[in-house]
Amino acid sequence: MGDAQAHSARHERQKLLRQKSVGGDREVRWLDEASKSPAAQRIDMLLATVTSEKECEQLKREAFKMVYDSLGQELEGKDLERVVVVRNETAGFKSTIFFAIITLGLYLVFGGHDDDIILVLTRQGNVLQLKIDRPLCCPGTSGEVFASFVKYMGMLFVIVGLPNILFMLAMNITWQEEIAMLRAETNDFKDIPALIEKKLPFVICSLVLLSMWLYSLLPHGYMDEHRRRHMARECTTAQMCQWGHMFRRRSSLHLHFGKYPSQHVLDLQGSLGIGHAVGTVPPASLSSVSAGMTSSTLIVSLTVFLTCVTGIETAFSWTDRAIAMEDFAVMQTYCIEGSGPTKEKCNRDHCESYLVHGHDTVNPHFCNLVQVTDSETTCKQYNKSPPCCGGCAKGAFEGIYDEGTLGNIKTIISLCSDTGTILFALLAAKHAISISRATDQISVTISRRTKRSYKTMTANTALTAVMANDFAQTIMNQASKDRGIGHSFEAKEGDGNSWTGVRNFVMTDEFDTWKDFFNKDLTAVPDTRWTLRLEVPRKLLGIEQDEEVIAGWIEMPLLPPSISLMDIMMGKIWYLMLPFGKTRHAVVVTDRRLFYVRHRRPFLPIKCLGTDLRVDVFRHDHDVCYGKMVRHKLNTPQRFIHQVLLQEKFLPGTAVMQTRFGALQLSRNHGDIVGVYNVVMSLSRHAPEFITEQHLAENGVVPAACQAIVDHAFVRTSDKEGNLFTIRPQSDDTVQPQPTLHLASGSKEKMLFHLSVKNTTDIYSKCYSNLDIAITSARVFFWKRDCYKKFDCCALPCWCFVWLGFMNRINNPINLHNEMSFMTLPSILSFSTDASVVSPSWLVPHHMPLKWPCVEMLCAHLTRLAVRGDYDVKSRSQWVICPRRTGPSSHLLLLWRLKASAYAETEMYVAHEVKPFIFSGMPDADAQDIFDGIGYIAEDGAAVEELISAQAEDLETLRKIMCTVQDSCHRLLDEVDVLGGGIA
Repeated sequence: MGDAQAHSARHERQKLLRQKSVGGDREVRWLDEASKSPAAQRIDMLLATVTSEKECEQLKREAFKMVYDSLGQELEGKDLERVVVVRNETAGFKSTIFFAIITLGLYLVFGGHDDDIILVLTRQGNVLQLKIDRPLCCPGTSGEVFASFVKYMGMLFVIVGLPNILFMLAMNITWQEEIAMLRAETNDFKDIPALIEKKLPFVICSLVLLSMWLYSLLPHGYMDEHRRRHMARECTTAQMCQWGHMFRRRSSLHLHFGKYPSQHVLDLQGSLGIGHAVGTVPPASLSSVSAGMTSSTLIVSLTVFLTCVTGIETAFSWTDRAIAMEDFAVMQTYCIEGSGPTKEKCNRDHCESYLVHGHDTVNPHFCNLVQVTDSETTCKQYNKSPPCCGGCAKGAFEGIYDEGTLGNIKTIISLCSDTGTILFALLAAKHAISISRATDQISVTISRRTKRSYKTMTANTALTAVMANDFAQTIMNQASKDRGIGHSFEAKEGDGNSWTGVRNFVMTDEFDTWKDFFNKDLTAVPDTRWTLRLEVPRKLLGIEQDEEVIAGWIEMPLLPPSISLMDIMMGKIWYLMLPFGKTRHAVVVTDRRLFYVRHRRPFLPIKCLGTDLRVDVFRHDHDVCYGKMVRHKLNTPQRFIHQVLLQEKFLPGTAVMQTRFGALQLSRNHGDIVGVYNVVMSLSRHAPEFITEQHLAENGVVPAACQAIVDHAFVRTSDKEGNLFTIRPQSDDTVQPQPTLHLASGSKEKMLFHLSVKNTTDIYSKCYSNLDIAITSARVFFWKRDCYKKFDCCALPCWCFVWLGFMNRINNPINLHNEMSFMTLPSILSFSTDASVVSPSWLVPHHMPLKWPCVEMLCAHLTRLAVRGDYDVKSRSQWVICPRRTGPSSHLLLLWRLKASAYAETEMYVAHEVKPFIFSGMPDADAQDIFDGIGYIAEDGAAVEELISAQAEDLETLRKIMCTVQDSCHRLLDEVDVLGGGIA
């Protein structure tokens, strides 16, 4: 039975191949099916308002014919979902005229062919690319011009010199004899015909080689063919760019599959200004535990190091060259004029005396080789007759290079420079090769024709650019899908009119092409342009009707703009000086994707100069497993302009979101970062009941006790669904903003547990940190913020000279480090607590190896007197003179290991430290010292035993909850294994 089925399948396959081999009939049938396919219908709809029906039909006919000729054996015409065919000219209009003149019209006959790009999307979700690159007849850039010039000059030298070299080898003639013969035959060039007749074999051979070389330079039909095939569902990033003036307009399309590309790859088409609001970052950079130096960081570090070393070496070289020439002249002068021919003057003592009294910069080692000589050759160098004073040449050479310790330093610097150059070149080449070998992308460049008439409609970029944009939108729409059930982000009242918020946008469908959008933008008044309210062009971005736009905002530039030295060296300083060429940054976030639009107007308000546009589309699928927000403060000039002069109030910072495709970083320099973080929080992976109270009870957790902790730690916002929770700040918290946890609306996500700990950091830091950990049935939230260390007489030297505590009133504590983050429970692989016990240190106040209770009691009273009731400082020390030893100190490390992205090189860790930590079995006196320390003042009437017990019980509850999470993860994996076994 099996053999019969195999024979039948083989017969059907051979029949299908015979049908495909019939050229004419199949081509007609294939083209007829293609003209009725969804691709043809889509072209009609896109070009209905752009071109005439006749040109549209011609474009479809040419495009389908090219697709059949190249890919007709691989797919059927009825399976075409989208088709884009682009034909780019090899040489421009000016280049064509130039080559036609210098070749006497031969270029018009043997002119080069155009490059072809074919993109096809099938109904099965396959993306096919066929790219045909034909060699250019002429270089396009200055680098290519120089390389071509060197190559052709080398070829010309070989053509002219090779026959002569072969003649010399055959006749056994040396170079000296050949040069002598050429000098003797110089007069023959006066009679060219006689010279040709005399050198007829050589002339014929050279003309043959020159003709063959010139013939090889004629444009030919050779080509490089690139074929790629991807699945549409694997597309993660799309980039669409437009740049150049209207006479040389260019467009490009880039589709990346599998993972987010690096920011260097995305910026190959130009960054359109200084800085960016959205960019990709390596997933390893999100880990709290250092994963080593990345290749990009290493390259930057080596570049800076190599630049410094090379600069020092160059300075030494040029300085030594000037000094050496001067010293060499002095040494030669001594043998000529500074000494006579007698032995009394030409000796070491006289030479050293000569140097000391007039030339003390010359190396005295020169005098070791000065001596009277009878050599006629040496004396003739100084126009003397023997005997004379000699040894100056050799002494000068050895004296210049005999520099002692300074010479060794120069040698080491030169060795570092040479070695660093080699290593940096190898590393940079490896990094460049890794980028060039990235084959998980499809790239299309569309160059506008310099002529008005088109031999083929596929060369009309006004039509192909529209089709390419629609092609990218279709693939991204098919690839992305919304995995979430509800969104937890809800805008506040009035947020839609606030320039600092993320909901200041309106939807519009009035633009059919980007040209229409540019025209409106060039003539709009400033209040309606992309400066405050964002107009989201739904059609141009390809946002579907069932795709919800969650947020949209404009990243306005700061004054003065932040610019680095590298930006100035790369010429980006011009972006600050252009009056009309400012770049506008806009970000649109939907429940499936993130759009980052950059738009730059031309230098002058002339429409023919064109505008630059870059749209980066990142797919997230409502599947964010880790998010983080970090506040940062503005520099002094920006703070003075915006906060003092303009009276603007906003909280800048950066937010990070990680999906299974990679990690994205969103910068909010001129607005509130907390709104961006709330958007990221709302896009987390939706698992509302990953753990339940029943699961917790099975692992020994008491839900009622946890609920009491939650009720004391949070304030529930009185909204209609009660899914907003605000953490009660501690008495020493001053940073802004304070977090509001947005639980998924309409879901069963519940708040389960809360834990608050502190970290005193090291003695050199002026801040300690507070950490709040909130656990829900779906996620874990962290709020980590800094607080200024309080004044204490025990730490008075540190407070005055290390922490500079008297500056705290000038530096507003609102701008201290403020970090919020979250991670989803299904992404947790493991949880561990690592406790370290170390000996006490003399640098840690309140916990030194040897303590005097009476001294600490005195410091406590002096502190109360100094602060004058601003806050109460308590101490349980007694007036005891006898010193006592202090027990060891400890700290606890809370470490979560997360599932990294499928394309991450290293695992991801989230670590938080509890320092100092009261471990079980610690003496009450030592625990009392810890609570009496800075930031650890106990409540009135609270026993130390109760505080120790409460902290230990909370940490044990945290461990049990994390065990429940890991059990749920393993249970989910078991279900997948069972399902896989059933399928097998």
